[in-house]
Amino acid sequence: MWVIFLENKNAKPESVADSALQDEKILQELLDGVLSKKDVVRQNSFQALNFLSERHPEKLYGKWDFFANLLLKGNAFHKYIAIYIIANLTKADPENKFEKLFPIYYGLLGDKSVIPPAHVAVNSGKIALAKPALQAEITTRLLDIDNTVLRH
Repeated sequence: MWVIFLENKNAKPESVADSALQDEKILQELLDGVLSKKDVVRQNSFQALNFLSERHPEKLYGKWDFFANLLLKGNAFHKYIAIYIIANLTKADPENKFEKLFPIYYGLLGDKSVIPPAHVAVNSGKIALAKPALQAEITTRLLDIDNTVLRH
């Protein structure tokens, strides 16, 4: 049923995100969808998961390792997805998982693709608000970007 939604270019991600709150199978379809080779499925799945992570981060917190693996092993688009979702999940991080992931997350400022560094910077405000103890280190990393970025 949701495959039709995910393949629709005019889909409303909010509706499937709301359904995923109630149904673990739908949530799993969204997680599978961000790995799809089909751009529209991947994008719709990401939009729904991002919406869900913004409004109900506790619902996706149990999937932290899935997103951390995207950050570690994914291509630039997978990293992009993980950057946004993980930033949103920092609001619901009682186990301080982000602190362990911090060097990897901010290490993306030196990624060979321009996509991850830009989106790490964009999402840093969310993280700084959710994790005040990291504000100084986040600021330092962002201000030191000239020394972080890989030179080609």
